[in-house]
Amino acid sequence: MATCGRLCAALWWLLLLSGSVCGDEPTASYIFPAGGQRGTTVEFRVGGHYLHDGAAFHIEGATGAVVDRLQRQQETVWFEGPLLPLPESQQKEDYPVEHRGRMEIGADAYPGERWWRVSTSQGVTAGMPFVVGDLPEITEQEIDGRPLPTAVTLPLTVNGRIYPREDIDIWTFEADAGEVICCEVSAQRLKSPLDAVLQVTGPGGETVVRCDDSIGRDPRVVFTAVQAGRYAVRVWDAEQGGLQHYVYRLTLQRGPVVQSVYPLGAQAGTEVQLELTGVGLTQSSRTLSIPAGTEPGFRPDLAGVPFEVSEFPELAEQEPNNDMQSGRSVSAGMVLNGRIQSAGDADYWIVTLQKGSAVQLKLTATELRSPLDSLLQLYDAAGKLVAESDNAVDGQPDSLLLFQPPEDGVYAVRVSDRFDSRGGPEYSYRLSIRDAAVLRPSFGLSLAADFLNLKRGGESKIKVSAERLHGHSGAIPLEVRGLPPGVVVEGAEIAAGRNETQLTFRAEAAARVCVSAVEVCGVGEWNGVRMEYPARVEGPATGAAGGHLWLAVTVATPFRFVGDFETRYAARGSAFTRRYRIERGGYEGPLRVSLAERQTRHLQGVTGPVIEVPAGQNEFEYTVNLPPWMEIGRTSRTCLMAVGQVMTEDGHSHDVSYTSFEQNDQIIVLVDPGRMNLRLERSSLLANRGGESDLRFEVQRGADLAGPLRVELLLPRHMQGIVCEPVQLNDTETAGVLKLRFGGAGAGPLNMPLVVRATVGVGVNRTCAESPLVLIDPAADSVRGERD
Repeated sequence: MATCGRLCAALWWLLLLSGSVCGDEPTASYIFPAGGQRGTTVEFRVGGHYLHDGAAFHIEGATGAVVDRLQRQQETVWFEGPLLPLPESQQKEDYPVEHRGRMEIGADAYPGERWWRVSTSQGVTAGMPFVVGDLPEITEQEIDGRPLPTAVTLPLTVNGRIYPREDIDIWTFEADAGEVICCEVSAQRLKSPLDAVLQVTGPGGETVVRCDDSIGRDPRVVFTAVQAGRYAVRVWDAEQGGLQHYVYRLTLQRGPVVQSVYPLGAQAGTEVQLELTGVGLTQSSRTLSIPAGTEPGFRPDLAGVPFEVSEFPELAEQEPNNDMQSGRSVSAGMVLNGRIQSAGDADYWIVTLQKGSAVQLKLTATELRSPLDSLLQLYDAAGKLVAESDNAVDGQPDSLLLFQPPEDGVYAVRVSDRFDSRGGPEYSYRLSIRDAAVLRPSFGLSLAADFLNLKRGGESKIKVSAERLHGHSGAIPLEVRGLPPGVVVEGAEIAAGRNETQLTFRAEAAARVCVSAVEVCGVGEWNGVRMEYPARVEGPATGAAGGHLWLAVTVATPFRFVGDFETRYAARGSAFTRRYRIERGGYEGPLRVSLAERQTRHLQGVTGPVIEVPAGQNEFEYTVNLPPWMEIGRTSRTCLMAVGQVMTEDGHSHDVSYTSFEQNDQIIVLVDPGRMNLRLERSSLLANRGGESDLRFEVQRGADLAGPLRVELLLPRHMQGIVCEPVQLNDTETAGVLKLRFGGAGAGPLNMPLVVRATVGVGVNRTCAESPLVLIDPAADSVRGERD
C-alpha cells in the first residue's frame, strides 16, 4: 500500500508540473532588532511575506545558538499613521507579517555583520545584515501617536524604527558640561530604506547639532556639551516616510572620539606615528607598531577608524607640494600617503617612467572612510595632461589609472578633490604605483544576486560578471560546488574576450525540496599554478573571500483563483463582497483565503478576514471592510492570496500560496460617501483623572440601516486606566451618552486622539462611522516633537 501511495503521489506531481502556476516566493523586509550585544540572548522579529505559519532561519557566521525556525506571531502590530492621500495612495505597498525567533550571541562572537535570510518550500530570500556589537542594547517599545521621549543611559545602542509615516523617535540622556558625545545612526548599512535625519537639542530645547548624511546616507555627529543637563536625540526620515521596515541602530557614546587618523595605513613590520583628529582628545598623536608578517588588508580596529596594512615601502607627502616643481620624487612599487588639507589644495608626486612600461596608479580613500572624492591626473614634463581618472567604477569615488607611457620621461601625478571647495585634515588618501608587468593577469567575479529559486522540473538563470584585471583576456572556466542531488548547471564558462555569462540551473521533476549554499568559483592559471577566484556576493564585508549563492529547490503552486472584471461603487464604512472561481489544477484540499501580503495599491485601511474554503469547493465569496475615513472618489484595489498544503512524493507537506495582481481578480471599489454619520457634542474632553466625564453623541443613519446600533470608544493598546462601556441604541434612538472613567496619575499616556465608533449590522451587512476624540491632560507637560 505504501508503494502504491508513493506511485500515486509521483503521478499526481507529473500532472501538477504540467499545469502549475508560479506561486509566491518569500521575501523578507526586516529583522527587528537588527543587532545584539555579545553574550546576550536576543528575541527578534522578522517581517516578511509569504512565510505562512513559519519559515527556516539561516545566518552566516558564528553567533552562538540560533532558533532555526521562525514562528508566526499571533498578531502583527499595525499603525495606520497619517492618511496617505491621492496620488501617493495609488502606489503599491507591502504588508509584512511578523515571525518571532530567538538568538543566543556568544560572549566570544566577533563583532560586526552577519548575514541572515529565511526560506520556505517556495524559495529563499535575499540576505540582510544583523550586527553583533559590544555595547549594551535596548529595543524601542513602540507606541502609536505623538512621540514621547525615552530616557537612556550611555553608552548603549538603541534599536528603533520610524513607524508609522512621519514618526519621530526621541531619546534623552544626561550630560555634564564639557563632555564629548558621539551619536551615530546605522540604517542604510542595514539595507533599511530609512534616510535618517539626526538632531540633538540641548537642555533649553535649542538645536545643538543636526546631520542628514555622514557615512553614506547615515548621519553621525560628535559634539561637546556646553552646559550640564538633559539632551535629546531625535531621529526621523528625511522624506517624512516610515513603515515597519524603516529600522535603524542608534549608537550613543561618551568621548573622547577619534574621527580620523593620518596616515591611513602603513607597511607591515614598521612603526608609524599617527596624527589623530577628533573631539575631546587628550593627545594628538599615537605610535602604532605593525608586526612583521601581518597580512595585507584593512584593519578596522583603530577606535573604529579603518586602517590599511601593505607589503610595500611607504612614503608621506612633504609640504609644499602644490605644483610640479615642489612635488616629491617617487618610484613604482611604493605606497604614497597624502591629504588635501584645505579647499583647492593639490598634491604632486614626480615619477620617472619608461616608454612602453605600463604602470597602475590606484588611489584609496573612500574605502578607508575618507571624505575625499578623488581626481587623479597625470601630466608630462611639458605640463600637458596625458591621462586622468575620476571614479574607478560607477558609484565608487576612488580613482584607478592604467597608463602606458608613449616615451621615456618625467611625469607628474596630481591628486585633488573633485570639488575645489572641499578639503581638510581628514581628506586623506593612499596612492599605490605599481609596475603593470609584475601584476598577475587575473579577474574578479560577481553574481547578480545572492539567492536563486528553482522550481522542481524547471530552470532558473543567474548572471555571472567578470572584471578582468591586468590584461586578462582568456576564457574563464567556472566551477559550481555544493549542488543538491537532482540539480545540474549549464553555461559554466565566460568566453574569451567576454565579461559575463548566464548560469542555467535545472532541477529534475522529483528533486528534493531543499536549500543549499552553493559556491561559484572561477579558475585560472599563473606560471603553471592553479588559481581560484570565488564569485563575490553581498555578504560579510570585512575580510570575506567571497560568499555563497543560496539555491532553493521549490514546490510549485497547483491552484489559482480567477474572477470576472468588475468595478462597483460602495460606501465608505461598509462591507463589499466579490465572488471567485477556483482552478485547482489537480489539488483538492482546503484553502485559506485572505488579503495578500503584497498589494498593487496602498490599502488605505481596507481589512478582510481569513476564510476557509473547504476541500473540493470550486467557488468562494470574499468580503472586505472599507474604513469610514477613506477618501471619497478613490478607486480602491485590493488583492487576495490563497494558501494550501500539498504533499510531495517523499511524504513531506508544504505550504504553498498564490497571489493574483491581475485586474480581473482585484476587488475594485469606487468609494462613495458613508451611509451613517456620528457627531460628538465635543471633539475634545478633559481627562478628569480619578473621575468621570460624559460624552454626548448623535447618530444619523440611512433609512435602510435598520437594527440595533452599538457606539463604543476604541482605545490604543498602549493607553491604560481609561474605561468606557459601549452604548446600545435601538431603531428609534438617535442619541446617547458615553461615560468615560479615568484612573489616577497612571492613566494614559494621552498622546493621540481616540476613536468613537458606531456600528450597525454584522458581516456583509456591517456599516460603521467614526469620529475622533482628543483627551486633554491639564497636568501633562507639552512634548516638542517637531522637526526644527
